[in-house]
Amino acid sequence: MNKGLATLAVVFFASTQFLITACSSEDSGGGISPPKDAIVFNDSNAASSADLAVGITEALQFFKGGSETPAVNDILVQLVHRTRQHEQYSGVDLVSGPAYEDSYSCADSSDVASGTSNSVSHVGSFSIDANGNESGSGTTTFYDCMVSGIIIDGGFSYSYTESTSGDYTDSAHGSLTMTIDSTVASLSNFSLSDSGNYNSGDFTITKLQYVFDPGSNGFSMQVTATVVGNDTENCPMSGQILLKGGSNTKVQITFASGTTLSVDVDEGSGFVPVSGSPFPCT
Repeated sequence: MNKGLATLAVVFFASTQFLITACSSEDSGGGISPPKDAIVFNDSNAASSADLAVGITEALQFFKGGSETPAVNDILVQLVHRTRQHEQYSGVDLVSGPAYEDSYSCADSSDVASGTSNSVSHVGSFSIDANGNESGSGTTTFYDCMVSGIIIDGGFSYSYTESTSGDYTDSAHGSLTMTIDSTVASLSNFSLSDSGNYNSGDFTITKLQYVFDPGSNGFSMQVTATVVGNDTENCPMSGQILLKGGSNTKVQITFASGTTLSVDVDEGSGFVPVSGSPFPCT
């Protein structure tokens, strides 16, 4: 079902060819509010909105890189993971506690001046203990950085840990914009907390949220039940995500057993399954 973020964005947001900066806030229920002029969810658009946010696809690549253009969630997690991986292999002397600042090309990772188009800049510090376990924190800023065919601007603060056994944690918070063809969408109030193990492929997403605003028909997204999975599965094994739209409408995405994905819509009278749900992940 996934046509890729770029294709969906062109179809779904064809009328929005300009940037409106989102101003998000916490809602009374403790979650994040949708942007102004948010999409009003119904049975006919709920599945395509879920597809854009998390990627309902014949080979679902949720929270990990895939051969197709990734969904919004994929891109956000990739950016944070790339930040951690770049710190580890940046060539900075591995002395405990060094501060560093570097900029590199998004095209070929070559060193460039800070602010160069299609580049990323990092300012931060890291430390490595006597056993080789690493931790770090800092800020990352993107300058027209091309990622999977989408131009990224803005930035986030982050912290991470990674052990020699493959265990890792990530935390990030910030605001970004994504240029998809001629449509510019802001992603404000972005926040991520995840953990996992590279060797086993296990991962856990305890927090992921953002407000997606391409000018109209946007939505807010947040993990409402911890997402747990393994990279060998097409879907997470469990977890739940909530999209909020206009007129108090909502879409709920539920993962089960690594094989199916359910999408329910609330048009104001409670959640009901959308047509075609549950969707297979294979």
